Amino acid sequence: MFRRAFSIVTLIVFGSIMVQAQTFYRADGGTFKGFGGAIAMANGEIYVGSAPISWPGGADPAGEVYRFARNENGDWVEVGRIRAADGERGDNFGRSILIQDGMMLVGAPGENAVYAFEWKNGEWADAGMFGPAEELAKGFEFAGADARGGFRSQNMAKVGDHVLVSSYNTDTKEGAVHRIHHMGTAWHSMGTLVDVPIWSMASAGNFLFLGSPDANEGMGGVMIYELIAGRDWTSVAEFSGDQLGAKAALGRSVAANESQVFVGATGYEQSGAVVVFERDANGQWGFKATLQQAEPAEGERRSASFGQGLALSGSDLLVGASSKAFVFNTNDLAAGYKAIETEDVEARRGFGVGLAIEGDVLAIGSPNAYYESGMATAYVRSEDGFWDATGSLMGDVSYFEPIASEEPIKCEDGEAALFPCDNVDLISFVSTGALVNDRGATLNDIWGWEDPETGKEYILAGRTDGLSFIDISAPNHPLVVGQIMRTEGSPGSWWRDVKVYRNHAYIVADAAQEHGMQIFDLTHLRFADPTKMPINFEPDAVYRGLASAHNIIINEDSGYIYAVGVRAGGESCGGQLHMMSLKDPLNPEFVGCYSNPDTGGTHDAQCVTYHGGDSDHSGQEVCLMSNGSAFVIADVSDKANPATIAVAKYPNTAYTHQGWLSEDHNYFYMNDELDEMNKIVDRTRTLVWDVRDLDDPVLINEFYHSNGASDHNLYVKGNFIYQSNYQSGLRILDITDPENPVEAGHFDTAPYADNVNGFAGSWSNYPYFKSGIIAVSSQGEGIFLVRKREVDL
Repeated sequence: MFRRAFSIVTLIVFGSIMVQAQTFYRADGGTFKGFGGAIAMANGEIYVGSAPISWPGGADPAGEVYRFARNENGDWVEVGRIRAADGERGDNFGRSILIQDGMMLVGAPGENAVYAFEWKNGEWADAGMFGPAEELAKGFEFAGADARGGFRSQNMAKVGDHVLVSSYNTDTKEGAVHRIHHMGTAWHSMGTLVDVPIWSMASAGNFLFLGSPDANEGMGGVMIYELIAGRDWTSVAEFSGDQLGAKAALGRSVAANESQVFVGATGYEQSGAVVVFERDANGQWGFKATLQQAEPAEGERRSASFGQGLALSGSDLLVGASSKAFVFNTNDLAAGYKAIETEDVEARRGFGVGLAIEGDVLAIGSPNAYYESGMATAYVRSEDGFWDATGSLMGDVSYFEPIASEEPIKCEDGEAALFPCDNVDLISFVSTGALVNDRGATLNDIWGWEDPETGKEYILAGRTDGLSFIDISAPNHPLVVGQIMRTEGSPGSWWRDVKVYRNHAYIVADAAQEHGMQIFDLTHLRFADPTKMPINFEPDAVYRGLASAHNIIINEDSGYIYAVGVRAGGESCGGQLHMMSLKDPLNPEFVGCYSNPDTGGTHDAQCVTYHGGDSDHSGQEVCLMSNGSAFVIADVSDKANPATIAVAKYPNTAYTHQGWLSEDHNYFYMNDELDEMNKIVDRTRTLVWDVRDLDDPVLINEFYHSNGASDHNLYVKGNFIYQSNYQSGLRILDITDPENPVEAGHFDTAPYADNVNGFAGSWSNYPYFKSGIIAVSSQGEGIFLVRKREVDL
């Protein structure tokens, strides 16, 4: 079913105002993401789409197309927005944009629809909308990629009164080109032109050009069609990428005029190329040239993915690559190019994906900037022929409004406030926007601390840009005390982990360059001045025996700390256990490595002084590790001679992610993060291991949940497992019968996300506060304080 309502939002801006991002709160909030993934230009104005470029976040409002123009001072200002009046979350309106012949077409792949607008009296007016002739099978996207389909935004072309739109299935690499005929005010779906997976399309005159990088076993290809007499399509040429070598991916992008077609081949010779085909005097199309980057200087290398995007204006061909763009003269292909780079670190993230050029103005999108909230940069050609940056364009970032209430918001009729639930009440909610420092930043891991002197409970909330401290001693009104930002010089990281030992927090981040392990004395929080909150704290020390690490594990009984997934700097220990003594909490001492050479890096672990049913290992310090490909158990009692106890495999392994022991140490409950994602299983799966014989752990049950959300971190307290299952939020399992879990309650922290596989929603939780408060982190939403009801199952 297709919606037919539209709205044009016009913004009149006076004076010299540079375009800046706005951050605001709304009752149904959430962050816009992917700004700059699709860009178009018309009449000197820049149009930028704002729609997710990766997995749907569960908090992404209906998409928009932002409209920018230069004012009398030469500054770029926002002058309007275009959206569907009844737009829905997840519609991904703006994922692709085509402006041609006085018409704007906007793809909304989340709705499998294209919206049309006509230019009338200086504004864009509703001109209808359309979809495919028949409902697409599950997994197919129409007019753009709404999830992990990548930067596929060249999905529409217009030839006369005909509009061509591609559909594509990322999993099966199947697709088609759909024909739409525009007559008067009506749009008629005419079936498919060709059933081929198309990544890119463009038109010139009566010619249609289709790029298919998946064709020919990844070598790719391009097809050329011509519209005859305004109604009949005929194939006039096809070119294969088989002469370019394996994985050349010819057809990744395409741009054309009536005598030339330029086709991106991002896999050619690793860095990529643009292949030029030309039409001769006899109307025959043939190979003309291959465009590449010049040989790099010594110690440098070419940008990757050259040809990932193309745009054409007159004799200017704009070529996108990883972190760079290039402008060629199509009248003199041998003349070289003008390279466009940016010194803005954020602008480099995805720079060269969204592209548009018109005359002496061009725009380049950076949809990965600011944690995928995105940005775009406008350039104007100078008199000497070079391109000068003249403005940074950004969209809005919005967050949910915080929730504080004197009384708990009870879970009634399956909902607490707007959050689906069962047997779990909402106490309060701290919005992500109240915690983060950087534009677009989100939350990740979480831990807790109780001040032994005051009894106050605190949440330690990891963020992509730092760590927040939240006082929950009055849980109905949590107080943000302050933050520690990431180590200076370290970029933000999607993965930040924190654990606590003897009133000290230990903080690591992955893919974070020289971040190191920050150490912070949590007793500083006792003396925080409320009039200065939130306070910017500094770490008391930084351990430099490692640079970036994925996770940190502490055995509070033994006083040892273990970094895992060390990827850069210091001793990596093969990505497994980097072992340190915390005899002096502010000065960790490296004491050795443990690594099993056959199982890859360790993603997460639990290290304990074992007291389970296996008397042979009673009292030993044991680490139970999730190593991606296997479940590994090691004895690390002797740090100079750690030893493998067991390596266990299980059916349908995708990525052994994390797990936790029952309190009696007899059972280990594990999650596999990618089995749902890779469609190995159709519902969330929790693995139950019997570890009463550590030398021979036995998988005794696979518990399947009621939906297919991807599972993430889980913890055990008493007879309950507390699982953060991404888009389905917190799931609580009763393990009174340890081998046969039963669902006892849930709280969905991502109310607008379907409970399906994906990486949005709840990252982690902390159920160990003496108060009984359960703290749950949800990436784009915030920190939830909830309480489980005591119910009989």
